[in-house]
Amino acid sequence: MKKHVRLYYTRNNPQVRNTRKFFEENSIVYTEQCLLEEHLSFDQFLEMLKNSLDGATEIISHRSHIAKKLIEEGIDIENMKLSQLFEIVQQQPKLLASLIIVCEGLTIVGYNEDELRTLLPRNQKEQLFHESLVLAKGLDVQNYNHAAEMAG
Repeated sequence: MKKHVRLYYTRNNPQVRNTRKFFEENSIVYTEQCLLEEHLSFDQFLEMLKNSLDGATEIISHRSHIAKKLIEEGIDIENMKLSQLFEIVQQQPKLLASLIIVCEGLTIVGYNEDELRTLLPRNQKEQLFHESLVLAKGLDVQNYNHAAEMAG
């Protein structure tokens, strides 16, 4: 069964392009949403938060000029009500990290190929694992695959 992967972004930067490339190379079906063109729904926002390790801390771009301005104004982004934070995100989508990926119980912020591999189907992960073992042992992957085919 294929997972439903959603890619949210605010800028079409190298992280976003690399993520698309990874998805396409690995046949991962995904939908994408530019948050500057189409705002998040409250349910999408909650799903991001629910699946993140650190809640709002993880999905907020603390280096953005918007976050810095809010902090200068004495607004505590980390401890505000969800409804207030959602309202600010609706008005200022660039407050969010430039790339957020959500998939069934997981939120990935930014491009991290190791984390993206968790989205691969089990058989594909097993193949990558076996190839890594072969490479670690200094064996030729093609010879290993051929021997595995002959044995099995």
